[in-house]
Amino acid sequence: MKLTASSVLPEWKERIAQAKEHIIIFAPYWDELVIDLLDHCRKINKQLGDASLPVTIVTTENPTNYLISSSAFAALEKAHKDFLVKALPNLHAKSMIVDGHIVSCGSQNFTYNSHNNMKELSFLFDESSSKTIEGWKEAYSTLLQWEEIAEEVDDSLIEELRERIKSYQEVEQRVKAHRFEKSKRRLKEAAKREPAYDVKIQNGSLVLTEINISYPSILALKKTKADKSDWMTLIDSNHDNQLLFVRMNEQSISYALQTLKGTITLPSGSELKYVLGPNSKSKTSNLLITLSSTSGDHTYTAYLQLCYHGKKPTFVNWRTKKVKWEGGRSTKQLREDLDQLINSGTLFDEIFETFKPYPVFGKGIEKIGAYISPRSKTLKLLKFGKHPIWYLS
Repeated sequence: MKLTASSVLPEWKERIAQAKEHIIIFAPYWDELVIDLLDHCRKINKQLGDASLPVTIVTTENPTNYLISSSAFAALEKAHKDFLVKALPNLHAKSMIVDGHIVSCGSQNFTYNSHNNMKELSFLFDESSSKTIEGWKEAYSTLLQWEEIAEEVDDSLIEELRERIKSYQEVEQRVKAHRFEKSKRRLKEAAKREPAYDVKIQNGSLVLTEINISYPSILALKKTKADKSDWMTLIDSNHDNQLLFVRMNEQSISYALQTLKGTITLPSGSELKYVLGPNSKSKTSNLLITLSSTSGDHTYTAYLQLCYHGKKPTFVNWRTKKVKWEGGRSTKQLREDLDQLINSGTLFDEIFETFKPYPVFGKGIEKIGAYISPRSKTLKLLKFGKHPIWYLS
């Protein structure tokens, strides 16, 4: 028996490869990691000339459990076609039984997110010592009872879950919309307390009409600084709080950036596409970098949060790590490549190639007048934490 604070995926793979009789997986939260584990098992069995090893997945019919990642419900649909999948109300145990022996139990879910990103604690049991543990027989018997009373997942239950998930997603969208409206109201209230500066659109730029004040001096009043070559955030309240990234001169703000797209060559030679744009996924950063790489039949997507409020850009952690993989799914090579890009600063260099300090009225970047509402009359300066945000109203 071993207690480990690292991922137990390697042990799951090893024990499944040795299975001869039956595999039972108790997984309230799971994704394609389970499919990959069992595909590995079937590949081993085919090599041995036996592809009929019985597999049972005991999960839950709680629809919210399938909202944890985009691949969770897809994994359920796929497993339902190939294996025996059963649903047990209120299941929260994460465990695996192979050939009558409990392999593991602990906090780790059968998801790539748990494997790659989360801090987990699990017990691993070997065949020789597991049955000598106090309470093992009773616990094993209980697990088998749960497996027996669980309801088999059929097509009708899949469809019912699909509808319930859809309902939850619709509610979630309404909640997000409500939060967005609430955030807009807060910005509007905060803006009421700030002095307003009259502006006009002139030659595609946002120009201060009062010549005795400059944009740098407005920032100085807030005890913050930003050079005219720095990108800053601007919110247009007349365009449903549209988020733009702009540069300023002494008297004018010009050049609006909404999204930036490109391709990076990874150290391994493969390509990684990126999109840089406004971030609606986080309250702690204003830019989101979405990266995607295709390998074989899979497209792997990663998210990085970027703070860039008139100062040096910095990455913001998703909980404990800088990179958040969609569905927790990636490859070892891709993770190593991306880590190398981030740690060496190459990712910044590649993405911010477009963000070089051009002269404010240089060529090749759009003017802000193409994006903002013509109704805008005044500009205010708000604070996002310690960072300045221009608020156009």
